[in-house]
Amino acid sequence: MKLTLEAINQAIAVLFFVCYAYQFVYIPVALLRRRKRLPAAAPHRFAVLIAARNEETVIGDLLDSLHAQDYDMSLITVFVIADNCTDRTAAIASEKGAVVYTRQNKQAVGKGYALEALLAHIKSDYPDGYDAYLVFDADNLLAPDFLTRMNESFSAGNEIITCYRNSKNYGSNWISAGYALWFLRESRFLNGAREALGSSCAVSGTGFLFSQKILNECGGWPFHLLVEDIEFSIHNILSGHRIAICQDAVIYDEQPPDFAAAALVSGLPAGLWPVWFRPAARRRPRQLELRRYVHGHHARHRPYLYQPLGQHCPGGTGYPWRYRFAACAALFGRGAAQYVPHALCHRSHHRHHRMAQD
Repeated sequence: MKLTLEAINQAIAVLFFVCYAYQFVYIPVALLRRRKRLPAAAPHRFAVLIAARNEETVIGDLLDSLHAQDYDMSLITVFVIADNCTDRTAAIASEKGAVVYTRQNKQAVGKGYALEALLAHIKSDYPDGYDAYLVFDADNLLAPDFLTRMNESFSAGNEIITCYRNSKNYGSNWISAGYALWFLRESRFLNGAREALGSSCAVSGTGFLFSQKILNECGGWPFHLLVEDIEFSIHNILSGHRIAICQDAVIYDEQPPDFAAAALVSGLPAGLWPVWFRPAARRRPRQLELRRYVHGHHARHRPYLYQPLGQHCPGGTGYPWRYRFAACAALFGRGAAQYVPHALCHRSHHRHHRMAQD
């Protein structure tokens, strides 16, 4: 029995090493990379999207940091959707000049559904749309030049852009510092190295941009898993798009300061399993099916994962195996793009498209 357990432990250790080994190559790439400052660019019209649930204590600070940007704010429209709120989130956002929508839905719960509803409102009330859309969490703070740097990267031809995710409470204790180091590592030594190698990055929940073109191709925001950022990343990579990073655009995100809060966040990887295991071929395509998963939950977004995986593939046949592999691998590396080469994904997408046409 002891030998069996040792063998299992060794097998798990080898598996984790194999999953992480490629990242050793990324370290010198990130350290030796010389970042080129992008030239000044013509301004664009951006919409800022904030999905907030009971965020009255922090959303005002985010909106203040947006108004303090060195960008032409006449080109920026801030939209907030107060999702199932029972506090003054909507009132505070409105006082700060945001366009506010409210949503009460106890069945379709989560950030993905809130963003879908918000974008539907924008499409109805602002039919001309915007050049691009930026997504933030309500507890973020932005560096004063954030929008300027993202605009430069967008003007360089990038349709999807993630940013450098820093922490606003790094010094609280060793738990918040650990989470902060994880995201700093992700920004510099994962996404930064991928950018240097010409590969695709992955968005990470907040502080990312996507163009109107991407929104039109996605048909809104059909990403409802607990890890909707990973789902969004994989979907667009398989559609042939490259995700860039703008490391000069910095946001400051709040990290969990204790084990209780950390436990709430630790349930996030569980949201990846439906991408791998749910046999969408047995379900009717494009039908929004409700299924409850019992996991730990995030402090603001409940752990209900609603997603018929067949709806993203022509003919409702489910995600291709590369998509499922990438999602499973993301459990080990908190990303998706690095596991599926850009050209390979592009070919996979078009092959499935041709199969659907046949």
